[in-house]
Amino acid sequence: MARRKNPVGTFFLFLAVAGFAGAAYKFLYVERILDHQTVYTAPAGEIDRLRTACEEALASEPCFVSIPTFNWRAQSKRYRIDVNMTDGCGIPDSKRIATRLSEFVKRSTDGYEAEVSCLILGREVYHYVP
Repeated sequence: MARRKNPVGTFFLFLAVAGFAGAAYKFLYVERILDHQTVYTAPAGEIDRLRTACEEALASEPCFVSIPTFNWRAQSKRYRIDVNMTDGCGIPDSKRIATRLSEFVKRSTDGYEAEVSCLILGREVYHYVP
């Protein structure tokens, strides 16, 4: 009598191999974790300079409170800025501040964009992605 392989076991083995292939594709081809290329990172001095310049530029805004987070995202090659706003402001004020801040950062750097999140009481009200 011939011995047969278990079809359920074969199916699970197929799923394991397909899952490994999918993970390998994602990390090796899409995210390119094995590429050895130099990525531009903004110096800490430039980030501090831009942060103070942005705070000075928005000082006249009645809705502006502070900038708690200002950092560089190397993968997307743009700055990421969080802006705290007062409680009485709304979405139109958030849009105005976000676009103004993004344009200011673009003019102040070598054309790098800025992704801006406007927060009211710690909650994101508007997220601007150029």
